[in-house]
Amino acid sequence: MNKKLSRWASDHTPVFGSQKRADRASDLLRDTTNAAYWLTALATPSGETPKEWVVAKAKGVTVGVVAAILTSETTGLLKAETNWMRPNGSGDESLPSSHTSNAAVHATLASRNLESLRLPD
Repeated sequence: MNKKLSRWASDHTPVFGSQKRADRASDLLRDTTNAAYWLTALATPSGETPKEWVVAKAKGVTVGVVAAILTSETTGLLKAETNWMRPNGSGDESLPSSHTSNAAVHATLASRNLESLRLPD
C-alpha cells in the first residue's frame, strides 16, 4: 500500500501540482530556515564589549554548525541504511529527507535563539 500511495502522489502531485513546484517548495523551506537561524544567531544578546560579542557569537555559531553537520551526517547514514526508493524512481536514498532534516535543525536552532531575545508578548 505504501509504494502504491507514494507512486500515486508522485504521479499526481496533489499538494504542489508538479514535481518542479514541490522541489522549489522544499528548497524554499530549507533555505528559509537556514536564513532564520543565521539572522537569529546574529540577533541574540552576546556581550557588552566587541570582544565579548565575538567570543559569544563564535561559541553560539559553533554549536549551530556542529548540530547541522551532525544532523546532515546522521541523515546520510540513515539514507544509506534504509535504501528507500524515491516515489518518482529517481534514486534509492529517499528517506529520511535531507531537506526536512536540514530545515528541522535550523528551525530548532532559530527557535532557541529567539527564546534568548527579550521580545514582548
